[in-house]
Amino acid sequence: MDFGFSSGVGSVISGTVSTASGFVSSTGLVNTSIYYKGTPISDEELACKEIIDHLHTDNPAWGARQMSAQLKARGYHVGRRKARRYMNEMDIYPIYPKMNLSKRMQQAKVCPYLLRNAVIDKPNQARSIDITYIPIKRGFLYLTAVIDWHSRWADNIMIERWFRSFKYEEAYLTQYNNIKEARTAIGQYIRTYNFERHHSALDYQTPAECYYPAMLLPYVA
Repeated sequence: MDFGFSSGVGSVISGTVSTASGFVSSTGLVNTSIYYKGTPISDEELACKEIIDHLHTDNPAWGARQMSAQLKARGYHVGRRKARRYMNEMDIYPIYPKMNLSKRMQQAKVCPYLLRNAVIDKPNQARSIDITYIPIKRGFLYLTAVIDWHSRWADNIMIERWFRSFKYEEAYLTQYNNIKEARTAIGQYIRTYNFERHHSALDYQTPAECYYPAMLLPYVA
């Protein structure tokens, strides 16, 4: 799985992580915002988005109506439409079964599912992507994960668990003042997770020892 961080201020952070089901390599993402100077985000909007991030982590089925109610209960006058806009900007969507998922639009092009019945038995055969939101003092970052299906053949539950662990063990305990601080702190967390933290699911080995023992060389964040 490849992980990268992109922010709204024209910078890039990258790191390496692995879950109990697989090892992760590192990469960075190009950010097109270097060509555009955005409007500063208000302190109230940042606070609301941080609350939404916490609520979504604990209650992924909550939509804009519930987020609006939760924000109002905390003293923020945020209606349903604004709550939905905040969620869309954060790439956060409620997780629940949608209606008529099996009915396709007749005009839509049907793309074949290339992984149907495929046997994913080694790394780098197939990958998918996931993303999460990380607040900093005057803005936010996106942590983007490119996931190797060899380590998560059934669904993306492992990366969701890692996102949750990362937020409660690192991101929610530290308010990053800037991108440099975030790079350093998150890189250290990822290094510890890969090379020092023993996982019960791996018979108390580190992910590096279990999946890529040949890579146990001096690590560069």
